[in-house]
Amino acid sequence: MLDYNNQYDMSTINSAERLGEVIKAQETQRKREAQKGAAILQTAVESKKQNQLLSAQIDELKEQKKLLSEQVVELKEQNQVIKETCENAKAEAVENQKQAKQNKVFGWVSFAVGTVIGIIGIVLGIVF
Repeated sequence: MLDYNNQYDMSTINSAERLGEVIKAQETQRKREAQKGAAILQTAVESKKQNQLLSAQIDELKEQKKLLSEQVVELKEQNQVIKETCENAKAEAVENQKQAKQNKVFGWVSFAVGTVIGIIGIVLGIVF
């Protein structure tokens, strides 16, 4: 019979056959407990290895986060430069448009003055 500690009560054993059964059962129980202990130890070893791998992955992720943060800062700087370049190009385009309009007006005025001078020259040439 097993007592409350999962051990056999030796006072109930009254024959060699029964003693052999008890010893065999105790050996089986010890083997199971040894296997259970080995499995627990193996699980602990694997868990430690997994924790080390996770720790390495966390370190890698921290490094990647650092690199990505640096890239974000660089991209923001590049974006600011592009934005300033775009604004300068827009301002220059507006200025060029004003200059083109002034050149157009000057061209028409020059054409009108040249035409008037040409007509005066022809008239004076005919009259004199």
